[in-house]
Amino acid sequence: MQASEAYFAALQRLIRPVRAIQYPQSLTAMHALLRAMGSPHKRLRSVVIGGSVGKGTTATFLAQLLRAEATRVGCYRGPHLHSWRERFALDGGWISAEEFTAGAERVLLAASRAGVEGSTFELNTALALSWLAEKDVDWAVLEVGIGGLWDAVNAAEHELAILTPIEREHHNLLGGNLSSIARHKAGLMPEQGRVISAAQSPMVTQILQQQAERKGAQLTFLGRRVVEPFAVAQQLAVAAFRSLRPSETVPGIALIPPPGRYERWQDQGRSWLLDGGHTARAGQQLAKFLRRQNAGAQPNLIVLAMLRDKAVRAFVEPLDSPKNEFWFTTVPGQRALTPEELRQRSGLQRANARLIPTAEEASRRAQVSDHRHIVVTGSLRLVAIAREEIGLVSAAIREEARRTRTIITAQWKPTEPRAILRDPSPRSSGERAEVS
Repeated sequence: MQASEAYFAALQRLIRPVRAIQYPQSLTAMHALLRAMGSPHKRLRSVVIGGSVGKGTTATFLAQLLRAEATRVGCYRGPHLHSWRERFALDGGWISAEEFTAGAERVLLAASRAGVEGSTFELNTALALSWLAEKDVDWAVLEVGIGGLWDAVNAAEHELAILTPIEREHHNLLGGNLSSIARHKAGLMPEQGRVISAAQSPMVTQILQQQAERKGAQLTFLGRRVVEPFAVAQQLAVAAFRSLRPSETVPGIALIPPPGRYERWQDQGRSWLLDGGHTARAGQQLAKFLRRQNAGAQPNLIVLAMLRDKAVRAFVEPLDSPKNEFWFTTVPGQRALTPEELRQRSGLQRANARLIPTAEEASRRAQVSDHRHIVVTGSLRLVAIAREEIGLVSAAIREEARRTRTIITAQWKPTEPRAILRDPSPRSSGERAEVS
């Protein structure tokens, strides 16, 4: 069903220009907004999921396990691929355009009453919590946007926090170094609550242990670090299910990852792999996966686009092999690197490379190329466009995706060249980290 004009108007009102300097440094505004909406978060049993990689997959897996036990499960996660409505799910289905439109009106009225301007993520999180409370879900599985301590999702009164592997990402917003990033993530720990974490580096482990002790939280680490796709997400989801439903057996179901995460597609003799990974760990995982899947076969064509705040060289380095050919391209939005910038930052030494002006052109050309193994990676925005170009979505969803990107591109323009944000640790309260 095609989204209405009222829906796109509501979406446009809920997407605000990005101002890095306005990245929240408290939850005061979010709490005020939720109070103006009748505190829907207090009617929810919720789990929050933070970390650097695998948050969306972990959220999806946990929702599937809980849903298998005949519970009513809501899931709020991001980013989306094609429709903004993907971020709001109930028992696996998206929020309808009509429900989103009505929810947006309620959120904006509440924000006006509370005197809160609200960021894009704050307004949408409030909509999600209100909608899920209205639907009387048994569990709400909530994925963090950025960081944890001051993320809007942390306003939910969750009883369990899940931490996926923590890496140096969004460093320009989270204090500039891994220790500060870890402290932001640790801010998700509920007082006297439960925390389940993937295996972490020694420094991150120490920080999480210190924060858990300070909050009186019960912290459990899972096994050794693994690099297999989905292995960590599955471990975390199963451990979370056992923590939430200790008297029940873990459902013996096949867990299905969300689209765009190691998604495979066969078409006209070509094998496609679509994955939105963009961190150093993701690059290592992908290189290992390709070696195992394509040993001795034809070279891989790697179509790559990345955003400016990503560690391009660290992602590309494990994939820099004569067996791979790179097509550097770009995606819509102010944060995207141009193909030339991407090539310069990649530090590519061994693989061949070409520059393709747009993601659409790269996807279309890949379909008629001589390559039989095509990898689309580095950005979920790129994966989304590739999925649309190779026919994995309906015409209606493709049109919704086009209009959604137009709204986002128009609104999400940085308005300050530099911002200053802080490390949340008490010992560095007087220090500041610059954001470029």
